[in-house]
Amino acid sequence: MKIELELIPWTTPNFVRIKTPISLKQDGPQETPAIPLSEIHAEVLGEMCDHFRAEIFNKANKNDPRILR
Repeated sequence: MKIELELIPWTTPNFVRIKTPISLKQDGPQETPAIPLSEIHAEVLGEMCDHFRAEIFNKANKNDPRILR
């Protein structure tokens, strides 16, 4: 028996967050600064996408089909 499922794609972000120092608990919740994707250099976006893709296949314990072995 074969069952087909329709997968929901990941949500594409509109911005990237900036890494900030950890704040003290008594300071309350702090909004993490963000930069719109349109303001990030294409090379940086490419590197971030490559890293994300590598992490996905690593977590799935699968070889990336785009990488020739």
